[in-house]
Amino acid sequence: MLIKLNNISVEYGKGNTQIMALNNFSLEVEQGTFLSIIGKSGSGKSTLLNVLGGIRKPDYGEYIYQDQLVNKMNDGEAAKFRNKNIGFVVQHFALIQEKTVYDNIALPLIYQKIKKNEINKRIDYILDKLSISEKKYAYPSQLSGGQCQRVAIARALVTKPTLILADEPTGALDEENGKKIIRLLKQINEQGTTVIMVTHDLELAKQGTKIIKMRDGKLE
Repeated sequence: MLIKLNNISVEYGKGNTQIMALNNFSLEVEQGTFLSIIGKSGSGKSTLLNVLGGIRKPDYGEYIYQDQLVNKMNDGEAAKFRNKNIGFVVQHFALIQEKTVYDNIALPLIYQKIKKNEINKRIDYILDKLSISEKKYAYPSQLSGGQCQRVAIARALVTKPTLILADEPTGALDEENGKKIIRLLKQINEQGTTVIMVTHDLELAKQGTKIIKMRDGKLE
């Protein structure tokens, strides 16, 4: 089992303004799954991704990732866990506008203190795989939305993570580019990487191997 969440709860606010973003939430995800998570705004989907990515510690419950107790990690340990295991793909790409495609993709490898020769090899390989090699030294402002999302996926993949977390990865794209990104995520999954994708689009969700629906911080 790759992921096991046991009775996870996340609270925001206090007193009358308190919101249970996740409410006694339990989930198991096997290695190699493509899990689609659907639900209305405010159902707890993004909070769940933040917990899975080691960004938000749950207030209660237990998060186990490959026998590691993630919720007991300190900030430094959680950062190392994220950089080693998790690749993030978000709706609005989160690229640094002042840096080239190469520099954007290199960032997580620099944090891992990977040698420059290895960084160059990995970036050339992933750009070729995603068919954007010609954009290696372009800036995000010179790219289309679909190309920006490919760069974001390249940055997520270049560390060879075991898990990709995709938060509405097609939300800022037109239909054609959205389909291309889903095909890429499916290819990544077929090569063994576990993918967990949040989407409001049921048709996109059906591209995964498993779908869950959330409501009020719980599985519906």
